[in-house]
Amino acid sequence: MTVAGAWPAGIEEPAARVALDLLALPQPALADAVLLVECSATDGVLVTTGGPLTAGILPAGILPGRVSGGDVRLDWSDVDWTSQPTDTRPNVHFEGRAGDITLERSLPLDPAGERRIAAALGEIPVDNTDGAYDGTAEGLAIDGRPLSVSLLGHRSAAYADRRLVFAGIGSGWRADRRLLRITAASLAYVLDVPMLGLYGGTGGADGGDELRGKPVPEAWGRLRNVPPLQVDAGLLIYQLHARQIGEITGVYVRGAPIDAGAGYSSYSALAAATVPGGTYSWAITPTGSYLRLGSSPDGTVTADLWGQPGGASIPRMMRLMLARGGVATNPAAFDSAEGYAPGTAGLWLAEQVTFAEAISRLAAGAGLWWGDDGGGSIVVGRVSAPGGPGGILLDQDSILDDVEPLEPPAPAWRAGLGYRRNWSPLSGTDLVPEPTITAARRQELAEASRRVSVEIAARRVRNAQARDVTLETLFDDEADAMALGNNILSLLRPGLGLWRVPVGMMGWGMGLGQQARLTWPRYGLAAGRDVRVVGQSVRGNRVDLTVLG
Repeated sequence: MTVAGAWPAGIEEPAARVALDLLALPQPALADAVLLVECSATDGVLVTTGGPLTAGILPAGILPGRVSGGDVRLDWSDVDWTSQPTDTRPNVHFEGRAGDITLERSLPLDPAGERRIAAALGEIPVDNTDGAYDGTAEGLAIDGRPLSVSLLGHRSAAYADRRLVFAGIGSGWRADRRLLRITAASLAYVLDVPMLGLYGGTGGADGGDELRGKPVPEAWGRLRNVPPLQVDAGLLIYQLHARQIGEITGVYVRGAPIDAGAGYSSYSALAAATVPGGTYSWAITPTGSYLRLGSSPDGTVTADLWGQPGGASIPRMMRLMLARGGVATNPAAFDSAEGYAPGTAGLWLAEQVTFAEAISRLAAGAGLWWGDDGGGSIVVGRVSAPGGPGGILLDQDSILDDVEPLEPPAPAWRAGLGYRRNWSPLSGTDLVPEPTITAARRQELAEASRRVSVEIAARRVRNAQARDVTLETLFDDEADAMALGNNILSLLRPGLGLWRVPVGMMGWGMGLGQQARLTWPRYGLAAGRDVRVVGQSVRGNRVDLTVLG
């Protein structure tokens, strides 16, 4: 799908003035709210506007399956409602067929876990008892098409006064005797497409026939000891990145450094050059970055480099990948992440991955999460302890039913972290012997990363089974890895609580990671406790929040 600004193309962005403040209204006032569902489907008359990922080197910013033409608008509500002639979408009837929406969103609470995405997935049921939509699922496609859910405070409200509560895509639908069931997914799901371009195998920079259909490597941030891909065995040319990199800071054969020669402005100039033996030359161009050896290597070739320009912090690299994927980001969230995860980092991609997988690898390398904000853009964050008093008040005036205690994450007493990743560990005869490289350098090249740990040993007195968390970061510097370790210990502290809080429709107005103050007569909450929202579960008019603190 395409995204215009921070909003999915095909769904109109609400005006800046929003009359419905879900967090300010008491629960009874929300009983008169009107729910609007707007989506787009296509009849199959498609015009491809992207490029294929199956041949040649893919230009930056092009994704497959971007289509236009044959769009059909579908509008429903939970009660019949029609916009006014003066509304921004005038005289549109929203048929009262929408049933109880279900939606689940949650943050990854395990800092060492592989899941780093907070993506929403749910279902929107549409009444089909009269058979009006029996042929819809077969005749129209909704997967990858814009879909939004919004609320009006009351039936007489203007369309422009609606409050957006979810903006994403449809991922499929099916009709049965009673319902047309629409599967709704967050914007993050549009990134489940291959990220790396493929070699066409036509020779030169496009690789030989042996590389046909294989992915072109990509280098992001500060990288050490990466194994570049040989694209021309006869000319000893290797590729480091599908586009322009910052610079090459070292080239090695079996761990031994070789001298730098001359740089060239194009692949063809590099291929035509004479490279002296025992040296390397290079070409760093917008369509690819390469190095060429002057002598045949007798072992593994590796390189140190600064990869894709534009920034080497993890939030910055995530933002660049998302921009290539065509999905809008929330600038404030990424600017904030630059403040608490500013460290230099690196990611080497040599096997095919989706955009979502690559972004998740970056997030995991700094203990971050990422996902949609429910409003049409992607955010990034880090699960951390509440930052002191403040936030939305959750108490008996806003909570609909009993608060339910859940099992919180186990406390941790130590965090062991890897940093300065070695992307091609070598040992034994894979390395040149001493004294060409020192024993210390041989040891460094044999290990996958350097290690550091932070600990609070006293926690084991209270919690004998407190966790020893291990995490491989993507940071290049020890200080950044230690800062992450301290954050993990701050979060996974003894006495941490996790609760499910039923708050009704006002829960639509709270975002993941938002701070709140929870007060309840039981479970040690009578005096109030600072918490963060880490989950949101929607079942019709009931919204349950999961909070941690």
